[in-house]
Amino acid sequence: MIYRYTGNIHIGKRTRFQRGMRTRESTKFSAIRKHVSFDQPLPTLQHTSQDIKFSTYLVPHTPIIKKRSKTQYAVMNNQSAHDHIMQNIKRSGFVNRKGHHEWLHLQAHSHGGAQLSRNLVAGSRDSNSLQIGVEDALIFCSNALKKLSDELLLNVDVSCPTIPGTHIGTICTYKIRIQDQAQQNTIFCNPIQINMHFQASPSLRGLQYDHVRVVFKETCTNIMSKAAELLDIDMNSFFEEDIDLYTTQKLDDKSIQEELDDAGNEDDENEDNATN
Repeated sequence: MIYRYTGNIHIGKRTRFQRGMRTRESTKFSAIRKHVSFDQPLPTLQHTSQDIKFSTYLVPHTPIIKKRSKTQYAVMNNQSAHDHIMQNIKRSGFVNRKGHHEWLHLQAHSHGGAQLSRNLVAGSRDSNSLQIGVEDALIFCSNALKKLSDELLLNVDVSCPTIPGTHIGTICTYKIRIQDQAQQNTIFCNPIQINMHFQASPSLRGLQYDHVRVVFKETCTNIMSKAAELLDIDMNSFFEEDIDLYTTQKLDDKSIQEELDDAGNEDDENEDNATN
């Protein structure tokens, strides 16, 4: 529990939470370490990225549920992400032609992201899965910060360079900052980067659901440890337990698969209709 006394809204001592939560998922995370980073920038891809798509927003406390007026397929001129990549393959030799490709949001639809081309890039289905881990963690942490204080806001800048003349994304970067309105102070979390063309190797038997959960936990650790530093408070094991509970209840295999299918079907079904 976190107690507050009159005249001192941020109290307590820092704990092992700031050194990172103890996790049994380290070996699972090592399999995707080259494709998602929480500390060092990912290796620069062998191309010149001049065009950048960008979105900045306040993370909501709960997912925003609203019907999409247009599908990604329709928004992107009735073209699937896979066809767009294949059409421009000479410009994007680093992209794996095999595998499932999708239109990926910079600002998630559940975060209020616009269903517009400026908010969409072509990438892999497996990268979309890793984004789910980050996006769910942002919602979780925004809600957790609100429980600490109504004065705490979670903001994020999402950017993704694209291959010039295309909508093909390269590396998506999330720059997250916690704003304490009461103290007029802001602290920046370590940037999170995702390779938008990660394809899980055959040895992994496709993307493992555990990878989504690992990315979720790593993102939560990144944000909440910075919150503890900003507020100088004792987190104890409170949020660790909440994080574990969330992954059990909200990030089970079935829930992750449903989110992936919902995103993928928009491209596949509309592409089929257009060609029939």
